[in-house]
Amino acid sequence: MAHYCYEKFRKLCHKKKVIVLDNALRRAYEDFRLKEEKDVLTVIANERIEQLKFNRTELHTKIDNTLIDSYLFRYRGILGYLAFFCPPSTGQWVIKSFHRSKEANPMLKDKLIKALQERKIEGERNE
Repeated sequence: MAHYCYEKFRKLCHKKKVIVLDNALRRAYEDFRLKEEKDVLTVIANERIEQLKFNRTELHTKIDNTLIDSYLFRYRGILGYLAFFCPPSTGQWVIKSFHRSKEANPMLKDKLIKALQERKIEGERNE
């Protein structure tokens, strides 16, 4: 379950109240040809990313008491990875990552896992 409300994050992107870290901006350009911070924020704000799927929440390794939410998505046919956080100490929303995903096809992976789980349950019933 996500720590942050994605819809709130998306609305803040629309208002340009989110910072995109330099490395995230560099990768956004390399992987998606989104050149400026406003381009990344506009893509998120206007819901141009498709098949948005929560990935995980993890503890920030460099900022105390801060969690990072990550999502997988598709943009221009490319599977992507988005991670953001909001440190309680500052209240400033930050995009940590916006790049091509390393996962081959998480949607297919989820369907395969579900099918295997259903098969296992059927097998247990038949025993």
